Parts: sequence; structure tokens; C-alpha cells
Amino acid sequence: MTVRYLKQSIQSTWHTILSTLTILLLTNSCNIDHGLEPVDSTEVVRHGIKGKIIFSGTWPNNIAETRLVASVNFPPDPANPLAEFIFSDPIPVGVDTFEYAFSLEPNTYRLIAVIARERAKPWDVSNILAVYSPIPGLLIPDSVVVATDTTVVEGVDIFVDLSKGTISGTVTFVGEWPEDAAFAGIAVYQQYPPPNPLLFSGIAVLPVKVQSAPYSVRVPPGRYEGIIVAVGSSLIDIRTVGLYYASGDTTKPGVVEVQEGSVTSGIDIIANLNLLK
Repeated sequence: MTVRYLKQSIQSTWHTILSTLTILLLTNSCNIDHGLEPVDSTEVVRHGIKGKIIFSGTWPNNIAETRLVASVNFPPDPANPLAEFIFSDPIPVGVDTFEYAFSLEPNTYRLIAVIARERAKPWDVSNILAVYSPIPGLLIPDSVVVATDTTVVEGVDIFVDLSKGTISGTVTFVGEWPEDAAFAGIAVYQQYPPPNPLLFSGIAVLPVKVQSAPYSVRVPPGRYEGIIVAVGSSLIDIRTVGLYYASGDTTKPGVVEVQEGSVTSGIDIIANLNLLK
């Protein structure tokens, strides 16, 4: 099996994956909306969403806070993603379940998600914990419509897996970047080639037009043998350019074992930009 085979088998689905990657373009600042209230609050949410955030696993000691985030446009403008996001007040740390009411203006929200911030650190791209999805655990978001100024959409439940570990490493790009390169990212799969390219276990965004870039991807504990890199000029032109191989053998995908709450580092990948020609 080769990178070229993988490119042929999943290229048609990378525009969906890269759409999801753009939720990870958060940086050190955010627009804070004080619209999150517990359900027993004396302040009534007149328009917005209600639901439960269900946390499984043990809360890591390094989490300082978690918040809900909502976005009307998805994917957002990569040049200024923060302009498209609304952040809630903090969600209590340490709870198993949090019932919430989030005040949002009437609109169609294409992303509802949970993000965490580590102690003594700013918001980080690797700390998106979960998104509101039609299938719990799936990283592709579902839309929510707040139709009028009296609409409160109930049942917007989000499932957060706190047991996730981290895969990290460096991607080295070989060859010349195309002038129109606009997207780069990593997707992690349990199997290679993946039986369904949309069922990835973790994703991360990469900078474009660089020689190398570090990355960090949160994934559930388990065994992974498909860690791939893709680059594209638009969401309809995405191509696979790299795969994590077994040590000393470029005919087999490398296998990575991730333990609960652990960091598996040194998972370095060579991305061949010449495959874009």
C-alpha cells in the first residue's frame, strides 16, 4: 500500500475533512458571549439552545476551563476565524453532566462545540474536545436552527471523551508548495486504508507554505495505523501527500498505540508536495 493508493481512495472526501479542520484555527483570543446559563438559573434564555454536555472519563488535572462555542458560518474564513465564533461562559470543571441553556440570536448555527484550555496556557488548537454531531463521537458537526426570537432548540447534547490521549510529531514538506495552496491538515484513522474516510478519530490543521510544522492530535485510547497528511487549494481540491510509515519500511503504515491521557510523541511524517503535480 502506498501514499498514492491512499490518495486515490479518499481524495473525494477530503473537502469534508478539511471543513472540519477549520474549527481548529482558534488562537489565543476569543469573542466571549455571556450567554451560558445552567438550567436552574433565574435568567431565562429566550432564544438559543438547551441540552446536556456529558463527560466520560476522568478530568485531566491540567484543564483550567471549558466552554461552548457556536458559529453561523462553517467553515469560517481561515484568515480571520475568530470573527465567526461565539464563546460561552465557562462550563464547570469536574462535572459528569452539565445541563445548559445557551443564548443565541436567531440564525442557523453550523457548529456547536466544546473546547478546553489548559492551566497557565492560552487556548490551543489541540484542545477541541467534541462537536455537536448526529452521531456521538463523530467530528463532523450538525447544524442547529434558532428560527425566531422565541425559539429555544432543546436536546442539543454533546458527548465529551476525556480519556483521549495525544499523538504529536513534526511534518516535513518535501518539494515546492503550489502558489494556490490554501489548506493542509492531518487525519488519524484506526485502519488503513480506512473503510469510511469520514470516520476519522482525530484531526489537526497545519500551516501552509512552510518547510516543516509540529502537530498535535487528540484521539481516544487505542491502536492507529492510518495517519495521513493532505494539502489543497480549495475544499474541492484536496490531495493526500503523506503517510506515517513503519520504521524502515515505506510499504507499511506505521502503528501508533495511544494510552488514556498520554502523549505519544515523535510520530514524524514526510509529506511529498511533488504528488500535487
